Amino acid sequence: MPIINQWDDEAETIIYGEFSGKWTWDEFFETINKSSEMIGTKPYRCDVIANMRPGTMESAAPALYNAREAMRMFPENFGLLVVVINPLIGMLANVFKRFDAQLGSKVVSVRLGRAGPRLDRKRTGQRFQVMRRV
Repeated sequence: MPIINQWDDEAETIIYGEFSGKWTWDEFFETINKSSEMIGTKPYRCDVIANMRPGTMESAAPALYNAREAMRMFPENFGLLVVVINPLIGMLANVFKRFDAQLGSKVVSVRLGRAGPRLDRKRTGQRFQVMRRV
């Protein structure tokens, strides 16, 4: 499977997912299920960084619907999804924020190398050290 999905920090508060190569929607939902299970085992807030820049999806057609379904699968203690984007994913993320404003408020899209600072600001309201350079 061309998707890596693992804890990014020792405290297990951030999941890092990397989508590389050509991935399918079945693989996408398998990854979301795994992330949801990982987050569900924790009694505290957990965030997700999804680096979608190196990969390509099999079909963009159901992307908004699938993104909404994926966001609904996360447990209550899910905090924020930071998506490292390529131009297509960036466009879809912006449309998704309008498509479902409630779930879209939990999505931040960033260019390569900016996920750590953005996640820190959204989590705490101020800038701390960069946790990860994606």
